[in-house]
Amino acid sequence: MKEKSFEAFDFLILVFMNIGYFNSKNKTSHEGLQSVEIYTFPVSFIKQHHDKSSSWEKVMTRKLNIEKYKNEQGFELIAKALGIKYPSK
Repeated sequence: MKEKSFEAFDFLILVFMNIGYFNSKNKTSHEGLQSVEIYTFPVSFIKQHHDKSSSWEKVMTRKLNIEKYKNEQGFELIAKALGIKYPSK
């Protein structure tokens, strides 16, 4: 994640596919299979946790509590920013 791209977005969607042990010789790929996890991060979060100490600029999320950005909760952040109310009858 290059710092110069921060002005190009308001939210960054990160998807963990969790496809299992794809390259393992000791385990079948289905053993580690888990549900897909989707995280929606606002640009403010990305700026705060951005690490540009190497040529591979990264956003560090390890050891952080990022549950409030996960799946539906993350998508709600976008809806709130756009002023979209939750659908109801």
